[in-house]
Amino acid sequence: MITKTYDDIPEVEVYRLYFRLVNAMIPSKKITEKKMNILIEFLLIKGDKYKHNRFGAKAKSIVIGKLKEKYDWEVSSSSLVLALLQFEKLGYIVKDDDGVKYFNKGHQKVINKIKTSNDFTNITFRIKMRKEELV
Repeated sequence: MITKTYDDIPEVEVYRLYFRLVNAMIPSKKITEKKMNILIEFLLIKGDKYKHNRFGAKAKSIVIGKLKEKYDWEVSSSSLVLALLQFEKLGYIVKDDDGVKYFNKGHQKVINKIKTSNDFTNITFRIKMRKEELV
């Protein structure tokens, strides 16, 4: 088991560290820093109405605005849809029978822990993987 502790970091950095760990552990599912920023912006959206519609039209609109505001990126709705399709192909996002997109269960467990944390003053990542999870 590998344990790494970080002290007093913002929520956005917790997500960034998590995705960097995933990149290091599973290189076949690696995402770029830019794609990471897109996923993180979806995660940073607050409000219960986005809990079960994290990748819906309204959420996409919010993310496009945040990407422009934070990074000065001109992102169209269609390019965001393409990015979400890439996340689906990599297994970060899954689609249910009704066509609603969610983070896959493995990522969602970690995201739920981050989202319910009120304190980012001491974050510890514990990684324990079985060989079959790397495939």
